[in-house]
Amino acid sequence: MIPSESVDPFLAADDSIMLFLYAVIGAFDAGKSDQAIALMRASVDFVRRTPNRALVSLEPPAF
Repeated sequence: MIPSESVDPFLAADDSIMLFLYAVIGAFDAGKSDQAIALMRASVDFVRRTPNRALVSLEPPAF
């Protein structure tokens, strides 16, 4: 089985975002706010580069 054929890229992106969030929460819990902020910035950059699923099925309005 080839991973690229069996993995939905949107689900993989969701999993990556969740890992970032777990890391951010763990860093805040450990008292490492600088690391948490850096991870949060990295997650924002990651989300910015992922395709926007809301626009995939957007249809132009019919007037």
